[in-house]
Amino acid sequence: MAFFVLSVEHTHVIIDCSEIKLTCISLIQSSQTYSSYKNANTNKSLIGIAPHGAVTFVSSLYTGCMSDFEFTRIYGLFDLLEEGNVVIAHNGFTI
Repeated sequence: MAFFVLSVEHTHVIIDCSEIKLTCISLIQSSQTYSSYKNANTNKSLIGIAPHGAVTFVSSLYTGCMSDFEFTRIYGLFDLLEEGNVVIAHNGFTI
């Protein structure tokens, strides 16, 4: 695991998706909620945190089959950013 030291001077938000494993789901829900990343059926939420620690963005839950990029785009986080804002995410989160 690599760690990078970044200046938080221009950082607007630190984001990550969190997945919650599901139990007792129907066959239809099974295909819609399967997360290949977690190798399980999940619901996913996008969370944004300001550099000083305040939670600034929490999305609704959605099926885990969607990529982090698509999930972030659909829930409008990009629309809240301004040119020059810095977004920090883990290395598997391509935006």
